[in-house]
Amino acid sequence: MMKTRPVPKARNQMSLKLLFVALLAGCLWPVAGLTQSLFDPETSLRIGLRADAAPFAYISGSAQNVRSLTRDSILPKSIEFNGDIYEGYVIQICAAALARMRDVSGVGFTFERVTALNRMEQLDSGAIDVLCDPATITQSRLSAPDVTVSVPIYLSGIGFAKNELNRMVFPHWPCQGHLVGLVEATTADVDGIQRVLDGDGIAPSYVDALAKFIGLRTAGTEAINAWAAEQYQRCIDNPNVSRPVEAPAENPDWASSDKEIVRVYDTHTDLAEAFCAREVYYYVGDIEIVLRTLRNYTDRNPGIDCPHTVSDKTYSSERYGIFMHFTPGEPARMAAMLAFQQALNQEIHRGRDSILVTAFREHFDAQKISRALDLFFWSVVSDDG
Repeated sequence: MMKTRPVPKARNQMSLKLLFVALLAGCLWPVAGLTQSLFDPETSLRIGLRADAAPFAYISGSAQNVRSLTRDSILPKSIEFNGDIYEGYVIQICAAALARMRDVSGVGFTFERVTALNRMEQLDSGAIDVLCDPATITQSRLSAPDVTVSVPIYLSGIGFAKNELNRMVFPHWPCQGHLVGLVEATTADVDGIQRVLDGDGIAPSYVDALAKFIGLRTAGTEAINAWAAEQYQRCIDNPNVSRPVEAPAENPDWASSDKEIVRVYDTHTDLAEAFCAREVYYYVGDIEIVLRTLRNYTDRNPGIDCPHTVSDKTYSSERYGIFMHFTPGEPARMAAMLAFQQALNQEIHRGRDSILVTAFREHFDAQKISRALDLFFWSVVSDDG
């Protein structure tokens, strides 16, 4: 005889989890109807906004006289928070999904500014529910409990800008400044240098030094500094080819403060400023962000001369997604997140009217789209025909 099993106490929670799994599997059921009774007017989704990753997510100006999510608008292209207007390709995608969800569910939103360094920590801890940021989909980012991601929304790649050699003191590192600059806690920081090395993008004279640096990263800062001090000694021993500023013996902390072969920065704006001041030879990062940040920086500082060349190819395939955190034990928040995910899917899978296509035309030159990106959009959006 079959035994009757007791009903689990967390039945509502398990039902939501099953619904979530089905939704991820592609069963786009009418979530609003199934979860409407679980919505709590006191629950607001917490949205993380990136401010320094143009053209994907950035602050474009003050909120005065600009339509945004907080005002009545049919298809908002920006989000207003704390007196600033956040714009960009990813912001526009988030704004469209949030506007659609708001109209159906009435759920409210709160916003939080995040950085490259703290964005994943904020998401993993549940401090934010949705991350509106050009975040590359990686296994390590998806390994956090309760974190998932949307379908890919953009295809980018690691590239670099390089200061013009005739404007630099040559040789550069280890005698003057930093060889490579990148933003901390990005994929460029994790393996971007190795990708560029593997693709023969770095000048041959620097390949061995960068390979050595990568090999020493697991050994820690002390080992890197000791090796860098040995390299710097070459500048002291051969003053005819360089003009060292100070010897390591006079400043024992120089390698950790001023003369690293690779220097990490908090923001792209900080890195662009250092690059244009010729403190950094290579600026490595997702190529669209590198190009737009340098353009914005020189536009805001017309008196600064910043001659550089840009890599003619990319060295990786970076697929961006909208990362989300589902909070177990909070049925109302889970229901709101399911509604957001459905709204996002509805905005993406609209064929030629997809928010991916609309946002791309808004923030990029559609005439210069690469074949790889064109095929990417074709593979992601649905064709209503």
